[in-house]
This record gives sequence, structure tokens and C-alpha cells, in this order.
Amino acid sequence: MRQGWEMRNDSAPFEIPVRDRIRLTALYEEDQTCLVGLLNNPAISRNTSRIPDPYTLADAQDFIGLAATASARHGHPVHFAVRSTAGPLMGVCSLEGLACFHRAEIGYWLGQPY
Repeated sequence: MRQGWEMRNDSAPFEIPVRDRIRLTALYEEDQTCLVGLLNNPAISRNTSRIPDPYTLADAQDFIGLAATASARHGHPVHFAVRSTAGPLMGVCSLEGLACFHRAEIGYWLGQPY
């Protein structure tokens, strides 16, 4: 496994720098409100196949739980929060259909402000 992808047992957060101002992290419970705010937008739900409209706090809780379960099953995150280095959640990037052949489709969405 490449360095930086292993699940850590310490309290250090998981983070992948993408560019100077963008990083990928795990999804956290604190992201629920931001998910609801960004995803209650017809432009997002109209262009995605799995995001319900309206998007509720219960949907956000379910998705963050699913992300945590998938991370534990695979030994690393498969659903990532896309964030600015200033911290705000901008969107989500996911590895879909991750199989034993280490192949997956990448799915993502970014909130309309981004």
C-alpha cells in the first residue's frame, strides 16, 4: 500500500493535498450541515443519479455513516471530502465499484459556488 493511504491508528487526520488550495480528507460528522446546504440545489441533484432531492440531514448522516463503513471495509477512505485549505467543504469525490482488481470509477460533485 502506498504511503499516505494506510488507515492510521493515531489521531492524525487523513489528508491528501491535491493543489495549493485544495485537499481531500475523510468526511466528518461536522460536514452534515454543509452537505445539506450544498446538495439542496436542483442543479446538483438533476446532474447526479444518487443524490436525493430534497437532501436532508438524515441523508447526510446516512452518507457519512456509509463513508465510514466503506473506509473500514477497504482499509482506506473511498469517499473523500473535497476542501479548500481554508477548510470549507466544496464537494465529494468517491471511488465507486472498487473491486479486487484495484479498479474503480471516480464520481464527484462540487457545490455550485465552486
